[in-house]
Parts: sequence; structure tokens; C-alpha cells
Amino acid sequence: MRVGTVAVAYNEERFIGPHLNHIPLGDKLVLVSSKPWHGEPDPPDATEAIARERAVTIVHDWADEAEQRNTGQAHYCDFDWVLHLDP
Repeated sequence: MRVGTVAVAYNEERFIGPHLNHIPLGDKLVLVSSKPWHGEPDPPDATEAIARERAVTIVHDWADEAEQRNTGQAHYCDFDWVLHLDP
């Protein structure tokens, strides 16, 4: 059985490391948004760097959460299970 996990992240520096450390199985994918879906960008943080140490990481400028999550879903289209977990 193949299991993949998807985390949608933007400025999750505080939470992304512990989040990824506590996923015991499967492939890990973090989708880091380069800007917020709405509003003004926050100062850059270390979310991307931390995620890259522990998981496959894709950074992009998604229009909304649905587009970001669907990218993760498509990444694991041939897996048995895909878990969307918020950091």
C-alpha cells in the first residue's frame, strides 16, 4: 500500500518541522505558497528551507487553496491513499 501526505504551507516556520517529524509513514510532500492567497505578503520565513530538509517540496504562487491542494493530489495520483494534513 502506498501512502502520500500533502501539507499546504505559507509561513509555517514554527509548525512545519514538528509536523513532518510526526508523520511516521509514507511519502511526504509540502506545497509552499510563495505568497498568501489573499492580502499582502508577510516577510519571508524558513518554511521552505525546513520543509526541503524533510520532504519533497514544491514552491509556487498558487491562486487559492484548492489549486494548491489539487497539485498535491495530482502528485500522488497513483497512490492508494493521499492524506491532506495541515501543519
